[in-house]
Amino acid sequence: MNTLCTGRGILERLSARCRGAEQLAMALGLTILPVPAALAPHLGLPDDPTHELAVVWRTDGPAPAEVRVGDRVYRGVTHGPEEPGMGQSWYHDVVADGLEPGTAYALTLPGGRTVEAETWPLVADHVRIVARGDLGTTEHTQRVTSMEATLQPDLALYLGDWSYANYGSGLETQQEPADPRPWWKIWNDFFNLLEPLLDRVPGGFVLGNHEYSDMVPGDNVDGPLARVHAPGNERRWSVVY
Repeated sequence: MNTLCTGRGILERLSARCRGAEQLAMALGLTILPVPAALAPHLGLPDDPTHELAVVWRTDGPAPAEVRVGDRVYRGVTHGPEEPGMGQSWYHDVVADGLEPGTAYALTLPGGRTVEAETWPLVADHVRIVARGDLGTTEHTQRVTSMEATLQPDLALYLGDWSYANYGSGLETQQEPADPRPWWKIWNDFFNLLEPLLDRVPGGFVLGNHEYSDMVPGDNVDGPLARVHAPGNERRWSVVY
């Protein structure tokens, strides 16, 4: 299943008359498990940034791909360990649509974490973009990300070779020393480093040759793409603004 409903949400749907999900759970002899924490949320680039906001986040266990904006709940997709290229992580991707241009919104993720984001205005006097490629998971990436956040850009572009996860656990050493971390852990660390910028600014990700390198048997570029949101969820994309 792409979307997973668990815990409190499904119980509330079972009975609107119940005084609370806990009482219903007790009556049925069920246990409500806590929703795993939402980790490293990062805004994506939706099809229409003037009326939509896209957010991706990671959990260390199954969780619903749901985002609440005001009194509306938006549901998306989950990519988990059963899919090639995901390792031992779950990544959730949700698009909130029907929004007003140039407006700030609070996106509440499962577990209560909130991401503040703003749709693009219909017309802008200027657009500030930061762009770079060949990042990796180094102190330099962390330092530059912090500097970019102070510039308050409207968009961050990543022009290929994002995390170098294909060097993880010696999967592809070439002339570089193998990284002892599992490749999926490198991806997690990568988005942890980008969080101070991408939890408020949408990121547009362009594929590079390291995203096309096989990381696990049967996987190529699907793993990297499942961790970001691009217009149309396409490998090659464009936005007219």
